[in-house]
Amino acid sequence: MPTVNNDLFAAFVITKHGPAELVGLDPSKALRTPGVVAFFSAKDIPGQNSFTPLHYIIKSEEQVFADKKIMHAGQVVGLVVAVTQELADSAADLVLIVYTNKKVPVLDLRDVVKNNDVSRIEFRYGRKATTRKYDVKKVIEGDFKLTDQYHFVMETMTCLTVPIEDGLDVYCPSQWLQVVQEAISMVLNIPNNRINVKLRRIGGSFGLKLSRSNQVATACSLAAYLLQRPVRMVVKLETMMEAIGKRHPFLGVYKTGVNDEGVIQYLDLQMYIDIGSSYNDPVDSFILPNFNSVYDPSTWTVNVYNVTTDKATNIWMRAPGMLEAITIPEHILEHIAHEVGDDPYAVRERNFDEQNQIAPLIARLKIKSDYEFRKAAVEEFNKGQVWKKRGISLVPKKYVVDVPANHYATLSVYSKDGTVAICIGGVEMGQGINTKAAQVCAAELNIPLEFVAVKPTNNFESPNNFLSGGAISTTDVTFAMVRCCDELKRRLEPVREGGTQTWPELIMAAAAAQIDLKTSYMFASVTDSKPYTLFGGVVLEAEIDILTGEHKVIRVDLLEDCGKSLNPFIDIGQVEGAFVMGLGYFTSEEIIRDPLTGRVLTNRSLTYKVPGPKDIPIDLRVYLQNKGDSSQAVLGAKALSEPPLVLSNSYMFAVRQALRSARLHVGLPNCWLKMDTPFSGERIFLAAAIDETKYLL
Repeated sequence: MPTVNNDLFAAFVITKHGPAELVGLDPSKALRTPGVVAFFSAKDIPGQNSFTPLHYIIKSEEQVFADKKIMHAGQVVGLVVAVTQELADSAADLVLIVYTNKKVPVLDLRDVVKNNDVSRIEFRYGRKATTRKYDVKKVIEGDFKLTDQYHFVMETMTCLTVPIEDGLDVYCPSQWLQVVQEAISMVLNIPNNRINVKLRRIGGSFGLKLSRSNQVATACSLAAYLLQRPVRMVVKLETMMEAIGKRHPFLGVYKTGVNDEGVIQYLDLQMYIDIGSSYNDPVDSFILPNFNSVYDPSTWTVNVYNVTTDKATNIWMRAPGMLEAITIPEHILEHIAHEVGDDPYAVRERNFDEQNQIAPLIARLKIKSDYEFRKAAVEEFNKGQVWKKRGISLVPKKYVVDVPANHYATLSVYSKDGTVAICIGGVEMGQGINTKAAQVCAAELNIPLEFVAVKPTNNFESPNNFLSGGAISTTDVTFAMVRCCDELKRRLEPVREGGTQTWPELIMAAAAAQIDLKTSYMFASVTDSKPYTLFGGVVLEAEIDILTGEHKVIRVDLLEDCGKSLNPFIDIGQVEGAFVMGLGYFTSEEIIRDPLTGRVLTNRSLTYKVPGPKDIPIDLRVYLQNKGDSSQAVLGAKALSEPPLVLSNSYMFAVRQALRSARLHVGLPNCWLKMDTPFSGERIFLAAAIDETKYLL
């Protein structure tokens, strides 16, 4: 993001209670502060008060600044502009917000479902079982809630908007430049071609900077447009965590009949999704392609519901909906195994869909992880321990990738030295998309990698471009880059001299012949790709301390079907990062809200606990398998940034085994433990429920 002269800084003013009615705003105290330049609210917007242009994942309007109705605590009501960021942040706290008709917020998804509040529950769709079996020996019922999760990124939300001769230059870290452009156009009521959105890279996102970047960009651009000065905005962490939605919480309510071996005879499953206060970034469409994972769904009836709560609109987060849709049935299978008294993996295996390709992968994983030996070792360890217990879990996974998308790639060659510049429609956010695009370009043109430079993404070279996410953008732009190179090579054929020229000589000859040395291609999923699946599996061994609830992940063996990896080093890093993010979700990350106001209380790193150095697995082994069917994947390479996250649910199942051993050791009943996520140290300690009289040396 460039440095500019005479720039100002902006900060959001957010509510501390919701829902409520907004009576008025009094910024006078803030405006009297030396260095504070302006305050803007809904009445200052010249266009439409909405940062959500309707699109593939944007289904309903959300206001840039609330004008009458406050939907939730943390909702943005205004913007303070000052000469420094620190001053803008402090002045924002001085703006007086006048409320009326304050209500106690509805925050818990389970409460809505329990009370059957039909005003908040919307049926989305369902699928009925195609068959029903009748060898029912046990009927098992329960529910399981997966909580929300914050996108803990390195770089918070930022934006710089600079007024120029014919419009605005906007530097906004976003996964979707097109909707940033369209949202600013809506709010300012100016044509789209007056808005130039530019971006070199973003410091992490995980879904945070999809639709939510629009709110920062529109507010920042409004201030720059009205003041005709550059305005910069760096949203502080506390504001982000209060104002912006999280991963969608899910609640699974189930009833299943099984035989003596745990084979499902019928399953009735209701999945409820907490969407927050409005329906954007929807995840319901990802459930049906993924919910059954590797299992036979013929006896499963599944219904999906959206539930409205008084929280910020929940948004996509890495493996959105897929993580939850796959984890809930895994939880059910774990419950089944407990009730029939059998090994959890054996029960899983008996419920496999015979049509999938998981068996060879699991066989390889068992060998790689020395599963059978370590399983016996865990049992032996637990026999000799009272206060430390271990568990080991083996969990398979099938993940479907099917997202409609279009992404550009543009290539320019310079005649003087033959160097190449490329610009891609995908956004670099740590997943290595720029590196892979440059590698593909160099390989296709048979030139050194140092000949290729990657230019910043922008909405001129890549107009109407789809979002970057789910790693699909990487495979899309590399495919487009291959097509660009193919076209360039075709144009160069007339000036080739039997392959004797160097690359610079060939390019100079082409330039002399006035051959166009710029090519562009738009990848379109409707013609250039088809849906495909990724299989994977994990063996995770965990240890818990019964006295404290503390836990550690001793070893993880994770096998992923990668197709043809374009860069194994990047892909292994993505697998490791996704899995550890999932561990944070299942072990320690928990959003706590004030039950009377709805305000997020865990709004900083001191209170919201992401994994640290001692929380990652002591021994983490990742294996990439390239023997699976990758014919449907672009260039044979499969997306690896999200699917491994799903396998982190194995932590819960290993901990359950350890807790069962601990409770049996002191004579507690072998009952099914009802536990929601996260499986934190506190929850582990409470679930052990060991009488203090047992604390004897």
